[in-house]
Amino acid sequence: MHTQGSWEFIAEDGHGVFVYAIDPTDESNGQDICEMCCTGENNKEVLANARLICAAPDMLLVLSDLLESRDDPFRMDQLAKDAQRIINNVNGNRR
Repeated sequence: MHTQGSWEFIAEDGHGVFVYAIDPTDESNGQDICEMCCTGENNKEVLANARLICAAPDMLLVLSDLLESRDDPFRMDQLAKDAQRIINNVNGNRR
């Protein structure tokens, strides 16, 4: 079982990128998922990786729902929208 909650990241100049899970019962109490070092040369790549890591719980949920809902056209349409939202977030286009 993975760490529950929404996964977010914070980038601190000179200190790297920190991915953490927000506790759904107490948003002030997060749990560390990983830390990534970044230099000026790989900063964009590290931020893209952080977005991808943060999307992992949502991707698992959509994939699980996909397997359970493949005979329901309405649900499949919603899952396609959810998948597009996740892809947009991973690519840095939050809408």
